Amino acid sequence: MSADSQACVSQTDLPTKAGVLVFPGFEPLDAIGPIEALQMLSSLRKLDLYVIAPTADAPSSAIPDPRMNAHGSNFGIRIVPTHTFANPPPTSKKATTNKMLWKRITAMVVDGNVWTSGGVTAGIDATLAWIGHVYGIDTARTIANQMEYEWRDDKNWDPFAYMFDETSVAPPNVPS
Repeated sequence: MSADSQACVSQTDLPTKAGVLVFPGFEPLDAIGPIEALQMLSSLRKLDLYVIAPTADAPSSAIPDPRMNAHGSNFGIRIVPTHTFANPPPTSKKATTNKMLWKRITAMVVDGNVWTSGGVTAGIDATLAWIGHVYGIDTARTIANQMEYEWRDDKNWDPFAYMFDETSVAPPNVPS
């Protein structure tokens, strides 16, 4: 069965836009991991990238809080935004974010056509899940393999959630 025949979206309704949210002190892998998967997809299909940030200034991944930067390092990358929080692509969808703000164990939230994730590599997992949902599982697995990435495709399993939520149940083989 071809990847296209496994996709849930008709060929005429395929998305042509994808967005990534960044903010000062963002974790580079949170942004670059999903962008890598989307860039590989863009070589197969028409896809434009939108980077959304608090302002039009390019946020840096450098640690913004000096209390968390004991050695005074000046290290980070910048990503130029295409949209701002004040002028985002329109949506009023549910989302997930950084685990320290969670009340539930979930690595990914899907609300209609908006997919969000919380956790460093969860962004890559969610992006691959979205690619699989829209373009077919074979396409997602091919991209994961090209990235040399071991895809975790269970949105409810997060091996690190227990570290941030004392009410969480540790996943199998992870001590509580």
